[in-house]
Amino acid sequence: MANEQVVTEVEVKIVYPSAHKPAERKFSPNTPLREIKQFALNAFTLNEGTVDANQIVFFLIHQQTKIENLDQPLSTFLSPHDHKLQFRLVKEIVAGAVAIDPVLACISLQADLDRIEDIRTAEGWILLPWPLKDTTFFVTMKSIIDGESYMLRMMWDGYPEKPPSVKPVNPDTKDMNDVRAWPLCDGFRLPPTADLCLNITRDGFALHPDWARDHRYRWESSGNPAQRVLFDLQDRLNDRSKYHGRAK
Repeated sequence: MANEQVVTEVEVKIVYPSAHKPAERKFSPNTPLREIKQFALNAFTLNEGTVDANQIVFFLIHQQTKIENLDQPLSTFLSPHDHKLQFRLVKEIVAGAVAIDPVLACISLQADLDRIEDIRTAEGWILLPWPLKDTTFFVTMKSIIDGESYMLRMMWDGYPEKPPSVKPVNPDTKDMNDVRAWPLCDGFRLPPTADLCLNITRDGFALHPDWARDHRYRWESSGNPAQRVLFDLQDRLNDRSKYHGRAK
């Protein structure tokens, strides 16, 4: 019986309607589709972002199916013994990215934080300044695992419609590039990267624009977003499977 041939390379072709020719390259079958999409964006010199209050995003289509989960490997779409795949790259414009009045954002944020006063006290969260002066404030949280405290800078100018920028900082200097100010915790990417790759942060959605269209990860602005974000951060610091002490 002949040995079965194992596919070690996949010839990928990506077609973009406005381009003169497709983008082509060979990839490992284990390559996640996120890398395939980024390759296409680079090849066609495209960028995702907000233009004139409209959000510009791109997604891949395979055989008339829009791909939502970019963590899947190429092999998901391969037939037995197949070594070629073709995708289409399509632009989507999400209209109505409305600018939020910073005064109203501050009023809404203060109100939602006021509503959880008992929770803030029970959790031992310290917010500065208090009351808020604008939508940037600092919150200090402590891990129940080792008792270490961390000060997080929250910049929430788009409250409640947009997630905040969250950065651990040195309590004295407010320097976010001080490695010892950071916890070794899932989603917290230490300096010099210095961001939180989580679906509760601005940085997370900048790194993964597809999250905005995925019901599992998209931002939820209803209810009390401030409470949800603070709880999520505290839960991570209290979870032994995610938190591993202070960075050195």
